[in-house]
Amino acid sequence: MLPSHATLVVVPSHLLKQWELEFTKFFGPKTKLKLVVIYSVDDIPTAGVLQACDVVVVSQRLFMAERYKEFLGMKPHDGHSALRDEAYLQRVDQLRTHATSTG
Repeated sequence: MLPSHATLVVVPSHLLKQWELEFTKFFGPKTKLKLVVIYSVDDIPTAGVLQACDVVVVSQRLFMAERYKEFLGMKPHDGHSALRDEAYLQRVDQLRTHATSTG
């Protein structure tokens, strides 16, 4: 896990651009706040970029994508639903536990 002060916003994929536009609308184009929008695995920035940003907006579909699970080092999809994939669920539990323990 990386320490970060960023706010994570998970939205349906069709609202990613809307969130990006609303961010600029409400904070202005010259804001010092740093926004990162992640549409797909290809858009995941380096750890340093994530640590330096203030807001990360990501599609909820990203977490279900096979390439994302591979990116995390999980085994390729074996035909089961991602919600039933034990490795995926264990990793989610680890992340939740870490987030709860670090407050």
